[in-house]
Amino acid sequence: MAPLQQHMKDCETFLGAPYEEVNRWMDELFATVGAKHRKYRHHWEGIREAGKLFGADGARAAIVHILRDCRNIPSLEDYETGVADDLGLVASWPASAYVHYTEEAFAALVKNRLEGPMGVLLWVFFKTQTDLANLLVGLSRYSEDERAKQLHEWSQALARFEESNKPPIQNATPRETAGAVREWCDQKTPIFSSLIAQFPNARFAMVSTEQLIMPLTFIDYEYVEELKATLTGTEAGDIARFALPDHFSVQAKTGFDPSGRAVNFVSSQKSLVLAPMTVNAVPGVGWEVKMLIMGTPQLIMVSHVAGRLYLRSGIHRAYLLASLGLSEIPCVILEEQQIPQIIGPYPAFAPQVLAMPRPPLLKDTLDPSLTLSFPLVRTQKIFRISAEELVVPVN
Repeated sequence: MAPLQQHMKDCETFLGAPYEEVNRWMDELFATVGAKHRKYRHHWEGIREAGKLFGADGARAAIVHILRDCRNIPSLEDYETGVADDLGLVASWPASAYVHYTEEAFAALVKNRLEGPMGVLLWVFFKTQTDLANLLVGLSRYSEDERAKQLHEWSQALARFEESNKPPIQNATPRETAGAVREWCDQKTPIFSSLIAQFPNARFAMVSTEQLIMPLTFIDYEYVEELKATLTGTEAGDIARFALPDHFSVQAKTGFDPSGRAVNFVSSQKSLVLAPMTVNAVPGVGWEVKMLIMGTPQLIMVSHVAGRLYLRSGIHRAYLLASLGLSEIPCVILEEQQIPQIIGPYPAFAPQVLAMPRPPLLKDTLDPSLTLSFPLVRTQKIFRISAEELVVPVN
């Protein structure tokens, strides 16, 4: 638990006042229940209670307090179900998520929670103002005037880009894995085999981050911050475990209708998908209908097409590694004949954009002259599964 003076200093930094009364209230129960006091007020319900007691600024102070202690904001239900441990820490995260919790990471989390999520948009690769305008309307928190201002600046950025970035990119050659990366791949091959078997000629390889073609139109910083907690270090073995994870975290909250014939799943994980339903006959009883909500593969997968490397999945993982200065990262290489069509929760560039002599590259997301840092709308995924029983007339 951070000391009172640290919490007050944090509030001074981010809110302009120490909010001593709020910070004392947050840890008030430590005197009676010790370290387990967090499950009583260190959650979203506690933030709402702080808002009732101390006003909107008190709720904001509670947010800063919880992020310092827990690196996330759990719900009361998370404590009860084991998603969060008694200290409010995400149970599935490694200890390094907290041991290596830098002040820079803390500041990014606080800003994200207080001001809203941010993204970095590869706007110089949009071909029409209409396409860009539609994205900003749907996904940004810009006002109408702010959108108009950005569209004007986009035309200037586009002109500068087209003048200086005409040379085509060079063909890329993946390299075989070695050392700790090879050991991890060999060790986990049985786990990955069913996934890799879906693609012909799939193999593990090392690829240059400078040559990776970026299919998504933007990077979601909020998702990157979540992934950062699972990166245990920067040694070769740590990078391999992060780039090619052997398990996927799947979290969602459920709620049944009173009828018992419909259920809602709500999750902040945009990588969750609804698999096709299956129907099985149950002899003497009827039929069983199954629906599976599952996490999509988060491995860094790259399609090798005509000498080019197209990121296919694990794109935010690749971005994080590139932002740390890594020039080469491990991945699953897929030998393919056509540019893959990326379908997922984030908008992607059309194949004809990715096929240009100078397509959008992963490294471009780190270049301020080619990107727009913009305020994202926070979103969730909702799956609703329901069944109806109808009696209809027949002839």
